[in-house]
Amino acid sequence: LRSNLPPKVPAMEVLPFRSLAPVNEAHTELVRVKEVKREEQLRLMSKRAFQAQQASAVEFRRSMSEGLLKRAGQQATEVKFQHPNTWRYAKPQRQLKHQVLQGDGRPKMLSRVFLNGEWTYCA
Repeated sequence: LRSNLPPKVPAMEVLPFRSLAPVNEAHTELVRVKEVKREEQLRLMSKRAFQAQQASAVEFRRSMSEGLLKRAGQQATEVKFQHPNTWRYAKPQRQLKHQVLQGDGRPKMLSRVFLNGEWTYCA
């Protein structure tokens, strides 16, 4: 009866896992800290560039409006539109004089606020 059974297979020996190369923990930490500092520096540079771009855009719009007012013979104190949402919103978004439409079709009222040293309309 025993002769018909397959022979016993010896149990495989389990070897502990060994890394291919030793890891230098100090160097790895230095590389990580260097990358974190680099990302922080890039973030600050990007933020400054964005703020400079925004400031130059505001100055450009202000100078353009002052030029238009000077040509019309008015003083450059405040740009007055016939309707406050004329230049700020696309034509399909505008509704009546002090309303704009949101993406889902609901209207929102515009309010006049003093922001960054000038009067503007906000939804």
